[in-house]
Amino acid sequence: MANLQCCYGANRNDKQQWLSKWIPVPGGFGTTGFSAVTIDGNTVYVAARKADDGTIWLDQTNDVSLQQWAGWSQIPGGGVTEFSPASAITRLVGSVGR
Repeated sequence: MANLQCCYGANRNDKQQWLSKWIPVPGGFGTTGFSAVTIDGNTVYVAARKADDGTIWLDQTNDVSLQQWAGWSQIPGGGVTEFSPASAITRLVGSVGR
C-alpha cells in the first residue's frame, strides 16, 4: 500500500470558502489511510496510523494559522491496527455514583 503524507484542508472564515489545496501536517508523517481530525475549543487534533508498523500517532496545534504543530507522538500502549483511527471529544457532566 502507498505511503501517503497526512494533510488537512482549512476553511477561510472571512470568505467562508475552503482553501484550494490540501496542506501537509508538518513532520512528514507517512500513513496508508485516512486520518481522524477533532477540534476541541481552539485545539486541532489529528490522529493517524503509521504506514510502516500500524501504530497510532497524534499531533496537535492551537495555532489559528495552523503553522505551528506540537509534533507527532505515539499514542501510549503501543497498540497496532490495520484500520484508520477515529476520534471524538467526550466530557462527563455532573457527578458519578450519586
